[in-house]
Amino acid sequence: DHLRDALANGHPEIQRMVRLVKLWLHSRGLPTAVEGGFSSIAWSMMAVRFADEQPGNMSLAQLLTSFFGTMQRLGQDSLQVSQNRSNGTHFQWTSRGWGAVAWSSEWLTMLEVEDPCPDCHLSGGEGSLTPASLPTAVCLLYAAEMRLTARALMEGRYQDVWRCKIGRAHV
Repeated sequence: DHLRDALANGHPEIQRMVRLVKLWLHSRGLPTAVEGGFSSIAWSMMAVRFADEQPGNMSLAQLLTSFFGTMQRLGQDSLQVSQNRSNGTHFQWTSRGWGAVAWSSEWLTMLEVEDPCPDCHLSGGEGSLTPASLPTAVCLLYAAEMRLTARALMEGRYQDVWRCKIGRAHV
């Protein structure tokens, strides 16, 4: 399991960061793969790969602030996260335009996270842990929550990051 290996070999802050990103998704009521959003495994791999590219002496608070500060770019750009064996992780940002232009399509390619184990055939797409596109409304929800979270972290309002935003029905 590539994710388990990455977490086991990383420093404890990476493990905690992944858990907190998943807590953030849940506490904000953001859609998971079953609900038409990105999978938990895609968020986890993106967090691990992001953390791997940061200086090893960063605190958990610095990692989270940097992660959400960077990921708020998904409001205007699309991101492809891939693993290059020789150079490590590769983050490729592609502009979707500014303002309303960035959100003008009915479906958007917002995020693509490469499957670290493409031969396992567990991914939803061709070598990707993420769907080819999502409804624009779902992407806009993710972008808004990332921006609000980045702002709260930068202002030291940590309690606002974990506060439930959307009530979830439990079946």
